[in-house]
Order: sequence, then structure tokens, then C-alpha cells
Amino acid sequence: MQTDLTDCIGFLATDLRDELSATFDEKIKEISLTHKQAGLLWRCYKQKHSQTSIYSFIHLDKNYIRFLIDDLEAKELVFRQKNPENRRENIIYLTQKGEELALKTFKIMLEVQDELMLSCMSKEEQKTLHELLLRLFKQRHQTKE
Repeated sequence: MQTDLTDCIGFLATDLRDELSATFDEKIKEISLTHKQAGLLWRCYKQKHSQTSIYSFIHLDKNYIRFLIDDLEAKELVFRQKNPENRRENIIYLTQKGEELALKTFKIMLEVQDELMLSCMSKEEQKTLHELLLRLFKQRHQTKE
């Protein structure tokens, strides 16, 4: 049996994600954030999220999420507040500075995405890829709820 990793969509998707993440990390290192921290800021931007909902969506270990939140809190980008509906959990909110960085880093990610993807595909192909990935994403998350 011949095995060519490029026949595997998972390999290709993971390789692209790794390249996007590494390039994005390089672009935002001057503001002392990583792609995972930026992703957490984006997830909490103008939305109410508990630590539990964050790690169930991002699929990272609870302790790692706590570490990310601790670091973002030390940088005064987020703050925790007890959930009045469930005193055992915290809701994560962005500070004004956190909201500003969420917007700034999201714009940078879109630029990185265009930089990497438009070098080998048209805007129309990129749109089609986005639509296909979004459909898979929605289906996957719909079945988990």
C-alpha cells in the first residue's frame, strides 16, 4: 500500500493551520501574545463565556486554559467575574484594552490568511474553501450540542 500524506485532508488542514499559526505568532510577537491567546480574546469579544465553555470550544486542557486566562489577566486584557447563575464558574470578560487587541489581532490574522492563501489561490477559490470549511465546522459543532 502506497501512503502519500498529501492524500489526507487532515494532514493538509493541520499543515495549513500550523503555517497560519506560526506566521501569525511571528506577526504578533511584538505585542506579547500568541495565536492561542488571541483566539481566546476573539472568542470572548462582546460575548459572555465561562471558562468551561471556552475549553469545550477550543479543545484545550482546563489547566492550560486557566494558564492562558491568568496570563491575559496579568496583562490586563481580561478579567474574571463569578457567574451569578452558577457561583462555581467564572465568566471571562475583556477589558477595553483586551477588546482593542482582539480587533487588532483579528485584522492581522485576516491579513496573514490572505498573504498565505492568495499566493496560490484566487479570491473565489478562497471563498469556496471558506464555505466548505464553515459547513464542516457548523456540522461538527451542531452535533456536539
